Amino acid sequence: EDMAGAVVRCLALAAASASSGEKRSRGGGGGSAMAEEMCAAVLRSVVGRPSWAEAVFPTLDGAARSEIARNLLVLRESRNDESAGTALRGLPLNATDVASLLSQTRGVDGLLSTTFVADCVRGRSAALAGRADGLEMSSLLFGKLSALSSDSADGGPEADRGASEYARSCLLRTLLALHDDMGERTSFSSDASSQS
Repeated sequence: EDMAGAVVRCLALAAASASSGEKRSRGGGGGSAMAEEMCAAVLRSVVGRPSWAEAVFPTLDGAARSEIARNLLVLRESRNDESAGTALRGLPLNATDVASLLSQTRGVDGLLSTTFVADCVRGRSAALAGRADGLEMSSLLFGKLSALSSDSADGGPEADRGASEYARSCLLRTLLALHDDMGERTSFSSDASSQS
């Protein structure tokens, strides 16, 4: 549990630095540069490892899981940090984790995060479809799609509508992948039981 706390604190420090808009200056930022280097090491050596994602992350309490996922999303969006994005895509997120992430993606500024969360879910749709919370995940994504669609109907600048349209198409592709995988599992289960 001490390691989980250290990971959470390290990612929180880096995410706070990223979201506050601090300049990324190598060699001159003092604590900021050191926080970035520490975060990079934690991403590379701990969070980005498949063994940590599959064996340790699922055992963490919900608050730690949510905080880690949220901070990775902030780093991916604010700094365009690919290692944070790769680590987030590798985490076995459940419906509660996804709900926490989607609840933080509001307005035009949240569209990038929404599309990234959708991509994370789509990349793991086969694994998610076989879990008990697959339908809950689907409901969350449909809810976000509905909210984006109603926001888009209200009008707004053309650029906002284009970004919203892209986010909605990402959510639709994710929902199709998730339901295709759920259908395959259902079809496979019914085929197996009919052959017995």
